[in-house]
Amino acid sequence: MLDGVRWVAITKSELPGVIAEGFVPPTARTVQSPVSQSDDACIGCINSDGQLMGVVTVLSQSNAKEVLAWIATYSPGSFPLSQSTRVFLSGDISESLIDKENETESFGASYWPSIVLGELLGQGEFSSNFDEIALSRAVACYSYTRARAQLCNARQSRLIHRCVERLQAIETDGLFAKRPIGITDLQPIWDFASRELLDDTVLRSIIRTVRSVVAGESRVPMPLDANLFGTRIFDVESLSVGPMEDRVRAFQAFLVAIRGTVDDTNAQSAAMLVAAAAVLVGNGTSHISLLEEFGQGLPVVFVWFGFFAGLSGPKGWDQNWNRSSNYIARLLRMRNSLIDPPGFDLSWVEYDFSRAVARPKEFLRHIPKLYPRVLSVEIVPGAVCQFRMLPEISTSSSAREPRGQGEIKSRAAESTAQMQQLTTSLVEVERLLARSRNLLQHAIISMAEPQQPTLFDPPKKGGRRSRSPKLD
Repeated sequence: MLDGVRWVAITKSELPGVIAEGFVPPTARTVQSPVSQSDDACIGCINSDGQLMGVVTVLSQSNAKEVLAWIATYSPGSFPLSQSTRVFLSGDISESLIDKENETESFGASYWPSIVLGELLGQGEFSSNFDEIALSRAVACYSYTRARAQLCNARQSRLIHRCVERLQAIETDGLFAKRPIGITDLQPIWDFASRELLDDTVLRSIIRTVRSVVAGESRVPMPLDANLFGTRIFDVESLSVGPMEDRVRAFQAFLVAIRGTVDDTNAQSAAMLVAAAAVLVGNGTSHISLLEEFGQGLPVVFVWFGFFAGLSGPKGWDQNWNRSSNYIARLLRMRNSLIDPPGFDLSWVEYDFSRAVARPKEFLRHIPKLYPRVLSVEIVPGAVCQFRMLPEISTSSSAREPRGQGEIKSRAAESTAQMQQLTTSLVEVERLLARSRNLLQHAIISMAEPQQPTLFDPPKKGGRRSRSPKLD
């Protein structure tokens, strides 16, 4: 990951030249490591046509905000630095790209695509038609960023916990649109995918049950005693065995049994049980449509559904789930290389600086972006997340109109639209009636005319028999 990269130290006044021209000044001092507490910045360079070209910028933990403030004030055209180079804090670079360079964690790689897909369904407006889902929005899911943090770094790396802390900080900043599913909702699922949560006995029982049912084991598991709601209501045999109509009825009976007992204290457990029940009904992912009614009130149920789908493996996936999860898996497998150009808007250190300015919303609105109304931030090295900007407050004349005038205009526009629709309908009816009248007239004329040759038709030849077809 560091092969072919040469490190040089420069001052903050030299940074604008590196950003504008891309090449390092000849006065730059060569250093062995980018981790420095004294230099303003260290630039990672590669050889380009005989010249050193800066591709990575490392800022010191102690004075990073001071350097960025100087750049934003005296060279605003150079901010953000991420428009030209990757930007890291010295602590992040030492944790991820040097000490742990050859250590990566592959556990959970098969779970994460389904978990991300489940969050994608829950964060947006759920549709049972997977063709209507924009899979590219997976990069905007918290689970995608958390998965990348784990897959790009060692399992015990502090960057994984740092990633969660930074996502929570952004979530509470109030600078972006609020999401239906928060970090707290996702944490239990992430913990299991990281081999950190094995104490929940009910969850362990459900995991064993789902795996055995999807695997098609001959022995049907005993009904699960889910005392979360005070009664034995999670009947595995009724949900997973028998005709499909009976399974769906068992699912509906299960929902009736827990309805009215779900509150803030047990919503997470309820979502887990409902998702598991839907997986058992279809013996996989085929009956995700059973969860449609939970899209508004309990969207985290889709993430739990994705979690159990990941546990089931491809054997339990229907065609739509298989294709979608494979697409997300491809996104998660993207390499993390220093010399790759930044595919995001801001690094974490630049965002951390931006949210501390006087008017952070206005400041972020003028940052150059890859996509309009969406800001992408590299939370930790290799893990990017997209955030939707809050809409601007309109100051146009229409926004300042009194409420009564706005209502009058709205009703007038509605009446005009209705009249136009009625006129179009009447024209269409008149056209259909005219066509029917012409067809009827032609039919009457053809019935009244005798079937005889016209005056100028040649006489038909007679006396010749037609050959009759032979009957087999």
